[in-house]
Amino acid sequence: MGPPDDGEVWLSLTEAALVLRLSRVRVGQLVRAGRIPATKQGRRWWIRRLHAETLSASRAAQATPQRQLPQGASGRDRDEKPVVI
Repeated sequence: MGPPDDGEVWLSLTEAALVLRLSRVRVGQLVRAGRIPATKQGRRWWIRRLHAETLSASRAAQATPQRQLPQGASGRDRDEKPVVI
């Protein structure tokens, strides 16, 4: 069986795994745990492309940590003078 025929674009677990940069097995685990919305047709799971892309974007935003400097560090060398524009 194929994906639902409702005008949406659906991805298989393998395709969703590529979008999410996760393994197919991990995407299946997340789907079964209810952490990724999906629908089952026959024996196959299908994920809306919009959901996969939204989740991928939020994961990317969370994966970009802010660089933290040690306490008391200003981020520039002592001899470096500030640039005034």
